[in-house]
Amino acid sequence: MSEKVTSVCFVPNQLFPFQTVHESYPCGVTSHTILTFPDFLSSEAKSLLAGLLTYHPTQRLGYGVRGLDDLMSHPFFKDTDWDDLINEATES
Repeated sequence: MSEKVTSVCFVPNQLFPFQTVHESYPCGVTSHTILTFPDFLSSEAKSLLAGLLTYHPTQRLGYGVRGLDDLMSHPFFKDTDWDDLINEATES
């Protein structure tokens, strides 16, 4: 019996208004990068972005056997009804 491993990852287009990730971090995100986020983002949003932008893939939010569950249960998505979202996507 094999286990299915799901990895979900996306990089937001902008961390700051009118500034892309590349513009914010022209040398790229490395293992030594200290990410900074604008004050207007909630702590949940900052945590989500930090988790998705973690340098080491095995430490990123969404990695591994429980990756999708970990992502879906992140506090940023506390008000997300995943069943409704999935149903809407499959009905289209």
